[in-house]
Amino acid sequence: MVKPNTICGDYLIIKDFYPTILEKACIKDYQTVQQVDGKSFVPMLKKIGVTAENLDLFWHFPNNWGS
Repeated sequence: MVKPNTICGDYLIIKDFYPTILEKACIKDYQTVQQVDGKSFVPMLKKIGVTAENLDLFWHFPNNWGS
């Protein structure tokens, strides 16, 4: 699906991996305990679309977790 050494400048987030794996495994009729928030990034792999449109990302910095 993707040529070796291909680079994509678009971003994705960890929640997009689960729907992507489901799509690649051709699993369409599934049930989950909670809502699946992510979007498959297969369109980005195929260079036919992006999943990052209208996606707001926020970071809290500095991220102090203690000593």
